[in-house]
Amino acid sequence: MGGSNGNNFVNNVTWGEITDYQALTQKIQGLMEKRDPAMLSDPQLIIDEIFALASGTKKTFRNLVGEDTKSLKAMRDALPLEEYLEKINAMYV
Repeated sequence: MGGSNGNNFVNNVTWGEITDYQALTQKIQGLMEKRDPAMLSDPQLIIDEIFALASGTKKTFRNLVGEDTKSLKAMRDALPLEEYLEKINAMYV
């Protein structure tokens, strides 16, 4: 079983034992370990955004929470689909 506990996904993730995904899991773990902590989104901003969505204060259908997701979305919007998929593939696969 895998998952995350606490509010810091990078530090609290528990990796599962599914061997089919081992190479991909190792690559993602490597990316996460190299990540500059200063670049992580402030957890309180994420909490506030999720609370606003859950409580109905913010009534939008799809929401990007955190700078990571916003930068991935910006990259997706700026590139043709095939180029975006190649970049994502190079990063994670």
